[in-house]
Amino acid sequence: MRARFSARPDDYEREKSLLEFLPVGLLLLDEEARVLALSAEMERMMGCRLTSLSDSVPDSDDFPRAEILEALREAVRGWSTSERTVSLDRQSRRHVLLRTAVGPGNADGDRMVAMVIELTEIIRQGRLSEDFMSQVRHDLRGPLTSMRGGVDLLRTERVGRLNERQSRLLDLLERACHQMIGIVSAAESEASAERAQDPRGEQECSPES
Repeated sequence: MRARFSARPDDYEREKSLLEFLPVGLLLLDEEARVLALSAEMERMMGCRLTSLSDSVPDSDDFPRAEILEALREAVRGWSTSERTVSLDRQSRRHVLLRTAVGPGNADGDRMVAMVIELTEIIRQGRLSEDFMSQVRHDLRGPLTSMRGGVDLLRTERVGRLNERQSRLLDLLERACHQMIGIVSAAESEASAERAQDPRGEQECSPES
């Protein structure tokens, strides 16, 4: 579906066309923090038609509108490419990714494109997947530990002497146990490393009073 635009009458047709077909929240800004073009999705996210970053936005209990607006103001003040995650925790927890990039405009100056992407569902699904894998690893640990203990006990021959065939079978069981324990340990280590090396550290924002 094509996005419609809320823009000033003197906006540039070329600039508006840059945002026309993209189904994400998008803004085109000049160096004075004026909104040159606004996608319909961005208007929906912010709850109003922004004409400037000096505008106010309607308060919301389930979307970080004020926090996004302040992050946009900071980006314009720095006038550089940036990326940050903004979160809100009121009635529900919401996460959005804000990216800005500066590009050449025309004789009136450069332009900044700001893109807002809803991450809430993506993060929720990722956490569900992580919780599931964590539970699987936990559930595997118990049986594998018991199997390894049983193998060790049989090795002692306290419950009876082993013949050659039984010893070979025990060797196979022991190798399988070690292999499965190694897989579980590697999965746990990888999950820990991914959490520690997350390049986007979330920016927690408190709701404005």
